[in-house]
Amino acid sequence: NGFSAHAGQDGLLAYANATRDTLKKVFLVHGEPRGAEPLMEKLIQSGIKNVFYPTPGAVFEL
Repeated sequence: NGFSAHAGQDGLLAYANATRDTLKKVFLVHGEPRGAEPLMEKLIQSGIKNVFYPTPGAVFEL
């Protein structure tokens, strides 16, 4: 089984909420903006911080 911003969005949100205390950064690196951006907003609205949908070539320190 895999996750996507479409059918698996509820599962991704549930997983993120269940692991919220250990999450440091969340990167949405797969999918079109029309699917990833609403998921990013839902993650942020649920209280998860440091959620990113990076542009190609963006660099982050982990």
